[in-house]
Amino acid sequence: MLKSGTPVDALVAERMGLSLFELTQEKTEVYQAAAFRKVLHYVKENSDFYRKRFCAIDPEEIRTLDDIRRIPFTCESDLAGNEWRFQCVSPSAVHRIVTIPTTGTRGKQKRLSFTKADQQKAVEFILRGYLTMECKKGERMLIFMSGGSPGSIGDLVRQAVEPIGMEIAVFGEIRDLSAAYERLMEYRPEIVEAIPWHAAALAAYGKQFGNPEKAFIRSVNLSADVAPDQITERLRRLWDCTVHRHYGSTEMCIFGGVECVHHNGYHLRHSDILYEIPEPDENGIGEIVITTMAHEA
Repeated sequence: MLKSGTPVDALVAERMGLSLFELTQEKTEVYQAAAFRKVLHYVKENSDFYRKRFCAIDPEEIRTLDDIRRIPFTCESDLAGNEWRFQCVSPSAVHRIVTIPTTGTRGKQKRLSFTKADQQKAVEFILRGYLTMECKKGERMLIFMSGGSPGSIGDLVRQAVEPIGMEIAVFGEIRDLSAAYERLMEYRPEIVEAIPWHAAALAAYGKQFGNPEKAFIRSVNLSADVAPDQITERLRRLWDCTVHRHYGSTEMCIFGGVECVHHNGYHLRHSDILYEIPEPDENGIGEIVITTMAHEA
């Protein structure tokens, strides 16, 4: 039982129909097994690919998380070039399509579709993520990530934090350090959202001026790539700020989890996403497999 929790934990509990104090590992696993059964029914009814892939599988036989281990994986090689076979809604219901180069399928790309409801679920978690970072009304956030189109990262973050009353500006991905630093000093944000390596380069660029930006930056959220300890430590040292890692991917519809102020692991989106490590090593480390259990598209 959680005696206390973050806003992310509270939303997870709410979506599971529980109070925060009822959110236990046992109840989470029961909920996830039921959610997995539900999504199996859904994709078998609506997706050409899954209808054939899971033709011999009865969703009602999935009663525990252990039962899920016999479900075959879907890899990016299955998706690349076959997106239409995965889609579970009509084309008119698709609100955003994201195209991503694959790592192992030469000459092909994978395209992921999301409905407006899929993105709204992510927006609700993004809001709770920033509340977990203790963002406040009146603070400024500068986003060094894509944001020029509806449904982009910057646009979703802007939608998410509007209820807080924060001021948002989207610069875009950093391609010119001088221009990015000039905008940083001009806007003077308390919160910075950036790709880890871009934030590290921006802080290093500011060293030549004595890093005056540390006077106003209080928190940095790193996303869209691996954030090694070396980078988080450099940012804390040069900017004298807190640094939060965000865990997510396009396949999750951006948001998967976020660090809280204690920086001791991620608070994950357990109500919507099942995270597994099917073949962990002796230290519990291995490849992560995700199942989205609340997406429409």
